[in-house]
Amino acid sequence: IAARPLCPVSVYVFSSRDGFNKHCGERHYLPESGRNLGVYDRRRGEIVTDVSGGPKHVPTLAHELAHVLMDADADPDRTPLWFRECVASLYESPVLPADDEIHGTDDWRYVQLRAAVRTRDPAAHLGALFGMSDDDFRGQTDAGGSDATRSLLHRGMARATCQWLDAQGQLWSTYRGWRDGFEADADGVAAFTRVTGRAPTEPGAEEAWRGGVMRTR
Repeated sequence: IAARPLCPVSVYVFSSRDGFNKHCGERHYLPESGRNLGVYDRRRGEIVTDVSGGPKHVPTLAHELAHVLMDADADPDRTPLWFRECVASLYESPVLPADDEIHGTDDWRYVQLRAAVRTRDPAAHLGALFGMSDDDFRGQTDAGGSDATRSLLHRGMARATCQWLDAQGQLWSTYRGWRDGFEADADGVAAFTRVTGRAPTEPGAEEAWRGGVMRTR
């Protein structure tokens, strides 16, 4: 990420769920299905987090801050939600092995994903992410509701894709290629293919991604 945010961002940290919900209600924020622990409103320049769960909730703040940094560098109105969430969720649990180096560790989103990959669920494959709409990523249904299981599967797929690319040293090359070539590569397929040497729909890429997922814990 090259650019830095030009404007300050206010961060509200609540020690109770009631306080978090009250603040969100006053701002007309709608945390998805009531499950979210954090909200980032880029237009207001505001992050709101619920840390009532103690240390296990703190990663939410890192997640929302990652959105701030990425939104300053890549147009959030053009970058698909799955990739924004892919990056933000990866750095919820960062490790810093050396100067100027950051990676993400495995997390709870992979429990459902590993089961889906193991059983060859047709919904759980690398190529499905590229071109996925924001509504589909959220698990929205034709009836106007939301499928929480499908949404969680998509979030696990997205995070696993970023972690898999990062493990090969290819995440940021893919990101920069996509960011800089968005006009001609809106779905990111060309950037991914150029960096990895394989299209995301190719069997070789799919099997390598599946292997990466099954090695997570």
